[in-house]
Amino acid sequence: MAANSQKQLAPYYNALFQATSSKADKKATGHKIDYSLLSPVDWDKLLYLARNYDVISLLYYYFKRPENKKSIPAQVLSKLKIEYAGVCSLNMAYYQELKQLIPHFNKHNIKIMLLKGAAMAQLIYPDIGLRAFGDVDLLIKTRDLPLINDIMQPEYQPEDRLPDNKLLRCCCFHINYIRMRAPGLSFEFHWALYPAENSANFDTALMWQEAEKIQLAGYNALIPCREHLFLHLCLHLSGHWFLSLKDLWDVDPLVSDPKHKLDWDKIITLAKTYNLTPKIYYTIYFTHKLLGTEIDEKILRQLAPCRFTHRIFPFIFDEE
Repeated sequence: MAANSQKQLAPYYNALFQATSSKADKKATGHKIDYSLLSPVDWDKLLYLARNYDVISLLYYYFKRPENKKSIPAQVLSKLKIEYAGVCSLNMAYYQELKQLIPHFNKHNIKIMLLKGAAMAQLIYPDIGLRAFGDVDLLIKTRDLPLINDIMQPEYQPEDRLPDNKLLRCCCFHINYIRMRAPGLSFEFHWALYPAENSANFDTALMWQEAEKIQLAGYNALIPCREHLFLHLCLHLSGHWFLSLKDLWDVDPLVSDPKHKLDWDKIITLAKTYNLTPKIYYTIYFTHKLLGTEIDEKILRQLAPCRFTHRIFPFIFDEE
């Protein structure tokens, strides 16, 4: 997109960040979007951005609240409601499919752990329709990969061949299975969070040891503890060079949840042990700058990278 177009969109980015951050859910703050830079408001632009970053449901969740509903055109709310219903429908299809798959995994004594969106929708968001799924990420153990392959086929087909042992050890860390009939659901099975050659590879054995149980469609399922869930989000975001803004919307409510505060001492210890410090720092740095997420200055100081690297990123926000 041209530089002029980006400048024109800048106020719409700000409005979207205001509307969909965790602060928008705190009624006591009287949170409202600042429309002063959007006059007249081009609603199609705002919806385009929300759609592009898969947060259309979050925008609808905010707009339909009584204090905001009067200022939103009825046709805009109608569009958002339809798209929100589509997200809900697809998410329910994923969970329904998991309901069918989990008994097969249990039968073969295969443990699976929900990652990213599937875990976040259950743990953090008040409504499973608020977190759009592109696919469902699941953590498994390497030894179970052949059995997974047998269970998923022929209904699902792998995007690639099963990796041999050498590839399993070095560069491969997941395999994707796509359902052949509509809707084309996609399940991505991870046996690691990153390839072994990555300098910041996090030990998944810790995730299995500290995993938490939840009820999913009448069956027990595992999710990472909140600290490990946060670390995985940081790894994933850094793997996309901090350009996948959608992931910031997962980090924001996880960090801001007043009922379940993250154990930052544990996170900092793991960050230093597994060389994750820069990835975590810039994740919370961008979340703070873009979504207004409150981060303790002491935490930022403990995670701050070297001065040279630290001085590059502020240019993105026109800071001195």
